[in-house]
Amino acid sequence: MYAGARATLMLGAWPEPFGLVAIESLATGTPVIARRAGALPEIIEHGVDGYLVDDLTEAQLAVELVPDLDRARIRARALERFSPERMVDEYLEVYRALIAERARH
Repeated sequence: MYAGARATLMLGAWPEPFGLVAIESLATGTPVIARRAGALPEIIEHGVDGYLVDDLTEAQLAVELVPDLDRARIRARALERFSPERMVDEYLEVYRALIAERARH
């Protein structure tokens, strides 16, 4: 369903703490139009992956601009940034650093 949508709208008042819905959308190549709140500004690069908006007028404009975005690029960026392999590798790096720090003390 995501891949067939023009965009995913995330305009709720809740300051999304992680943004899994946005990541899932981006992974299909579907841009996200979202409020500039919570984790969404860290997930969406304005004008690249979608648009960050502050009100409904900006959201309406963003819907009109969506066709200008490169859906293949959106998908590639999402897979690069949020793939399970990358996430696991980075968690392992943190754990190894913590273990090494503990061993030094």
